[in-house]
Amino acid sequence: MAFVTLKDMGSDFHRLERFDGGDFVRWQRKMHFLLVTVKVYYVIVNPRPPEPGENEEESVAKTRERLRWDQDDEICRGHILNGMSNTLFDAYHTVKTAKELWNQLERRYITEDATSKRFIVSKFFDYKMVDGRSVMEQFNEIKSILDRYSQHKLALDEFIVVTSIIDKLPPSWKNFRNNLKHRKEDINLDELGTHLRIEEDLRKEEKSKSEGDPSSPRPRAIFTEAVQGISPIFSHYVSNVLALHSVLVFVSMKSLPISRVPPEERFLFRRVEPYELAVFRCIVRYGYKDDRARKESQTFEVLLANQLKEFI
Repeated sequence: MAFVTLKDMGSDFHRLERFDGGDFVRWQRKMHFLLVTVKVYYVIVNPRPPEPGENEEESVAKTRERLRWDQDDEICRGHILNGMSNTLFDAYHTVKTAKELWNQLERRYITEDATSKRFIVSKFFDYKMVDGRSVMEQFNEIKSILDRYSQHKLALDEFIVVTSIIDKLPPSWKNFRNNLKHRKEDINLDELGTHLRIEEDLRKEEKSKSEGDPSSPRPRAIFTEAVQGISPIFSHYVSNVLALHSVLVFVSMKSLPISRVPPEERFLFRRVEPYELAVFRCIVRYGYKDDRARKESQTFEVLLANQLKEFI
């Protein structure tokens, strides 16, 4: 006989979500584990020991076996009923045996789960991320949908999942999305999550710099032909004009006698006086085959600012 105290039952049910009609397969698996743990699941799969015939004498062992089955069936039925919401408890509490109760639930909710599978598949492929919400928050919502795939034993190739999520990124992430799609190496779902988190953190940092404290450094570019340097008089000027207390970059263009300049060598920075302020001289170098008017994925100012970050 399975000896189960009220304390044990309360502890077990505290860990089990009440079934309210949704996610039946997951709830059924959890209930199955619980019933196996308390050693009463056998009454669902094994029939009740038969009563003795009218003139048949029954051994004490047979009588005890049947009594044990009856008691365990009541315990099993109680576990299942107590794992339901109040509404479903009221609907099913009159069912006589655990096996009958188990079968009734399967007949009704397994059919509904088949419909639920189609809904989950559509929900994933129809999901689109939007601007104005955290991308990581939306990414985690998608992962929650994918978790339900596993619950329903639905398989979806990880490459397809990752590619689909990249396509779902919001409009403001267009450049980042294109960069991910043109990577030579495939990435898995966890790696995609890491890339999204880092990118979102960087965007938050940039937004904080541009919209937060007015005194925070903001790059301002001044185009000049002073390739050789900046006049010393500027030190006095910038020290006394509060409006210029930010990141200042004096930009000069220079043509080199080579065909092309590698992008990573395009910008040459040097910090100039006054050193207590963020003042830089930048020489932008081009080869005679470099097309200065070529449209790039990022504007000239963005490229310059990105190169400048390591010096600020």
